[in-house]
Amino acid sequence: MWIATSLDDEIQIPLAVDPEIIEANEAAAVAAYRFTSDATDLDVPEGAALVTIRPLSRLVIRMAEASTGRRSHRGELVYSEAMRAAIAGDGADSDRLGIAGACADRYDALSGADAAAYDRHEAWLVRRAREICRRAIVAVDGADLPPHPEGYDVEALEAGIDAFAVAEGADISGVAVITEIAGHVMQIGRSGKWRGPSCRSPSGATTTTPPPAAGDAINAPEAPTPA
Repeated sequence: MWIATSLDDEIQIPLAVDPEIIEANEAAAVAAYRFTSDATDLDVPEGAALVTIRPLSRLVIRMAEASTGRRSHRGELVYSEAMRAAIAGDGADSDRLGIAGACADRYDALSGADAAAYDRHEAWLVRRAREICRRAIVAVDGADLPPHPEGYDVEALEAGIDAFAVAEGADISGVAVITEIAGHVMQIGRSGKWRGPSCRSPSGATTTTPPPAAGDAINAPEAPTPA
């Protein structure tokens, strides 16, 4: 059962890019969580980092998008087509390469103009992710960042993750983390619901992440957009 959330709730979410999550789960379960934000079938070990977020309404998400500057509509089209083809498994090497590799393969086949448009849209997606995370993140396990007057210090989080990755040889990046967090925030914002994972206690027993208190769904009808 999905739990309705309100704007006052704080939710702890795991990350599909977390090496602890990747090691504890089948690849299909991790990929499903990344695309659906449904963590029901995800095994979350004790050492996994959790991110505390507050749900954002669709209006706040649109305001975050508006603050990121103009997007390239051509780039959005080219990017979407490449992603759709990669997810659908188009191409002889799609099974071997996986989604990321298949998408890179599609990118290499683009014309110069289309590749530039793709790059512009990808840069806009990263800017949007930063602005959404700035508004949504409350805390990140292992990141002891002081309060920031303009929201969560996303740039400091990215830098800290990148420094950790270099020091520990971890296959993770700050951009990958904030991009995934923003994706979950948008998924929860669209549905107004959250479904928590199973968590492993120090004793090895499996428990369920406590759901947030139920409240008004955050995807309630919005005010009309001014003409």
